[in-house]
Amino acid sequence: MAFKAVAGPAEDKSAHRFLVVGPSGIGKTYLSSTIPGVFIVGVESGLKGKSPHHNPQTWSDPETGLPVLPKTIEELHEAIELAAQQPGIRHVVVDKLSGIEKLLYRKVCAIEKVAHMGAKDFKAVWSAATPLWDRLYDHLDNVRLKYGVHIWILADASDEYANVTETGDTYLRYDIHMMGSGRSLAEVRSKLRSWVDHVFFLNWATTVKKGKSMGAKTTVQYGTRVLHTREKPSYFAKTRFNMPDSIPATWQDLAGAMKNGKANSAESLAAAIKALLPELSEADAASVNTSMLTANTAAQLAQVLERARGLAATSDDRGEGDATASTADELDVPVMATRQPETASADNRTAKPHQPSEAAQAVAEAMGEAMTQDALTGVAIQINNNAGLSTADKAWLKPVFKREQKRINDDAEAAAQAAGEEDAA
Repeated sequence: MAFKAVAGPAEDKSAHRFLVVGPSGIGKTYLSSTIPGVFIVGVESGLKGKSPHHNPQTWSDPETGLPVLPKTIEELHEAIELAAQQPGIRHVVVDKLSGIEKLLYRKVCAIEKVAHMGAKDFKAVWSAATPLWDRLYDHLDNVRLKYGVHIWILADASDEYANVTETGDTYLRYDIHMMGSGRSLAEVRSKLRSWVDHVFFLNWATTVKKGKSMGAKTTVQYGTRVLHTREKPSYFAKTRFNMPDSIPATWQDLAGAMKNGKANSAESLAAAIKALLPELSEADAASVNTSMLTANTAAQLAQVLERARGLAATSDDRGEGDATASTADELDVPVMATRQPETASADNRTAKPHQPSEAAQAVAEAMGEAMTQDALTGVAIQINNNAGLSTADKAWLKPVFKREQKRINDDAEAAAQAAGEEDAA
């Protein structure tokens, strides 16, 4: 092989590798379906979560129109390479990581002649999966370089407790949801993070709003979906682009940030909002226009734009008088009284209950409203980044989280048992 020296580092213009991580149902498939020139290779299901106003290519049965899913890891390799060869395709999305795992580990179990991944001692079966992961990444790289397509992998996030070794404290952290445990899980996660060029964490932007007067309710507000590009204690993220730490979760903003090193300007966002106003009902247009005029930053304008797009997308399904709330305040989660766990006083002779702040009560109430583990975690994860919560507040919230987690699990088990009894009847 002949090597040629060049003056200064050569610019790598090859296609990129992306990993988008977020709670289940947050809109990873929706976001990827809005990318121009995209082919989505479904592994577990079809495109139920795609944007209704975009038509990404995918594999489907020409007669029934139903999605065609790979049944083996070999079929997945073939589906990815054939997708990259389709005319006009610049992005190949694999949806999603958990489906890849099932196919890959099914192959490993067949090779090792075992029924499941934990069948042998010393993680032997998990270790046998390493060559298959390496082969997958090598094949994705070959496809990426041969056809010049960007590779995207979508993955669910799981919430886990992480330890701060210096203090012994624990905190909630989102990580890539993958099978396994211990060292084997850590290794496969680390390899995936190292292989990709970018890890974007997708989640809701939430804020805690204190009441303006004595006795007024403190509320938790859900804003727009946000893509985080830099690592923080509550999640892992990275990028090779010069991008802002967080950007609105739209393809327009992501493409602009990757190209220019920054999110779309306030002027371009305002122009996009104005272009959508004729598509809205009179009431909705007036509401959006008011929100646009009162927005002070590009981030606020991005929230207005996403709302305007949502109104435009659903305008046919709503009547003239069905204008949505003009402010986020009308989507607030009310705060209710919660039980207060007791904490020992300094002299250990009496038990003194901690009086939680309004911000802590707002988070606790939002936890109580959560109906799924993902929704519960989406609220709890904000504890780490909430400057309005004291150390005592966070300690008070920990048993609240565990109690609500048990409630959701118990409800799910009861529902499953009831469904089983109905089937038996």
